[in-house]
Amino acid sequence: MECAPKTIGVLIDDLAAIREKRRVLATQDKVLEDQYKALEANIKEQLTENGMSLASGTRASASLSYPVVAEVTDWEAVYAFIKKTGYWHLLGRSVSAPAFRSLYELE
Repeated sequence: MECAPKTIGVLIDDLAAIREKRRVLATQDKVLEDQYKALEANIKEQLTENGMSLASGTRASASLSYPVVAEVTDWEAVYAFIKKTGYWHLLGRSVSAPAFRSLYELE
């Protein structure tokens, strides 16, 4: 026995039902995310207070890391250094999205 295709109205109602289920899940996820962030902050605080960079429970471990990142104060000097050394890989390959949109909208 073949089922008739759903009407557009039924499809729209199905979509609305799924959207509502997603809203409920999003609310639950927000609560979990807040709990996660609070626990994460507490763990970082305790690790720091105890002078530890690594600790573990029975199912997981946590560690503090301090990545080294550039904080540029003189871009002209950075550009001159890159040009002099050929270290072009220091520059990221991306175009500013807001600036691109602005130019695109002028066309």
